[in-house]
Amino acid sequence: MSENEVNSAIASSWLDEPLSEEKNIEMSLLLTVLDEHFGYSFRYYSKNSLARSFARACSKFGLEHMSDLIPILLHQPRRLDEVIDAITVNYTQLYREPKSWLSFAQSILPRLYSYPSLNIWIAGCSTGEEIYSLMILLDEHNLLGRSNITATDINPWVLETAASGVLSQSLNQKDRDAYQQSGGKENLDDYFVGGRELITPLKRSLESVTFKVHDLCQGPPMEGMHLVLCRNVLIYFTREKQKQVVMDLENSLVPLGYCCLGQKERFMQHQGGLKPLVETQGWYKRFR
Repeated sequence: MSENEVNSAIASSWLDEPLSEEKNIEMSLLLTVLDEHFGYSFRYYSKNSLARSFARACSKFGLEHMSDLIPILLHQPRRLDEVIDAITVNYTQLYREPKSWLSFAQSILPRLYSYPSLNIWIAGCSTGEEIYSLMILLDEHNLLGRSNITATDINPWVLETAASGVLSQSLNQKDRDAYQQSGGKENLDDYFVGGRELITPLKRSLESVTFKVHDLCQGPPMEGMHLVLCRNVLIYFTREKQKQVVMDLENSLVPLGYCCLGQKERFMQHQGGLKPLVETQGWYKRFR
């Protein structure tokens, strides 16, 4: 999926266009199968977002109706991961939203040196580009060695890719520019062999990352985190579920811990102890 396609999906995810009665019935049946038989609950995703996701899955399997996915799930359960992979949106890139990363490098990282160790949760890590982006900046600031990173996603396929240390696509100029705009100190190419695979020291650090299948909608959240990144994930949820997940993210943090949300998620109001840092792009701090 291209960036334009993803942005288009995001931009239209809040449209309130009603689905037809037939599509509502199909969606309800499919959601029931995914939830009751396989433990994947997508009921808290916005309906229009789900309709697009199911349409994408139907296209992948050459099906006409979303209900046609049900026999595949029930009679070919080994293909569950393929269906989940088709339903979930896995678009990511190195140093996506570089202004946010620059805020991290300039305003957040200097505040982390006082901790003897750092617990970090990357929620919705997708194929790993967010993990690699973070690891490189931590390494450049001599904080990677004391960092304990947990990376989670609902999709087990993308977790395997993330753990491999190999980019989904080779480095391009957009990646290099984003890295420099994010406060990178070196040459991004020096961190990847052949433009795709993490260099050996970073790959060794990647082996210490804990990868877990985790559903933000069903929890439970992680605990004792100094830093949480959950960027461009909440946009696919209903507004009520967004509020609950943000509360879970807050509760996962230690007092004075930091959380980062995506650019499309910064409009959300939260009445708890998680407050925006005005000098940053998308960063929040737990004040209670």
